[in-house]
Amino acid sequence: MGAWGTSVFENDSACDFILNVENSPTVITDELVRIREIVEEEDYLEVDEGSSVLAMAELVLNSFGVNPIHEIAKKIDFTLIKETVALTFLNQLISLLELVLDVDNNNKSELFELWEEADPKDFAEWKNISFDLLEGIKKIRDEQFAN
Repeated sequence: MGAWGTSVFENDSACDFILNVENSPTVITDELVRIREIVEEEDYLEVDEGSSVLAMAELVLNSFGVNPIHEIAKKIDFTLIKETVALTFLNQLISLLELVLDVDNNNKSELFELWEEADPKDFAEWKNISFDLLEGIKKIRDEQFAN
């Protein structure tokens, strides 16, 4: 899996995603579309894409000032990310997060399966962190687009 910890940015895939966003903050929307297309074609989400979805959620929360910015993401222009976030984007991100976290018990997330096989304490910690991201994104959606 290429992970060395349970936090969002403690894996190779998320770090690669961060580098792409550093170079162009608006790539976040392109990546969302790309991952959605993969899910539609394959009906399964592999570990790299799942890790990118979690990193994407963390960056969105950072751009709205919800979570403190992790050291690895300090070079990102969060103003541009915030400007790209619309209601449709948030709804699609929520759907992908729910898939990553296997909310419907559909077994369509490789990342979830790998964490499920890990040490139970690490799995519980990863789930808590990841579900906090999901709830944070829902809260932003509800607060920013209540009308």
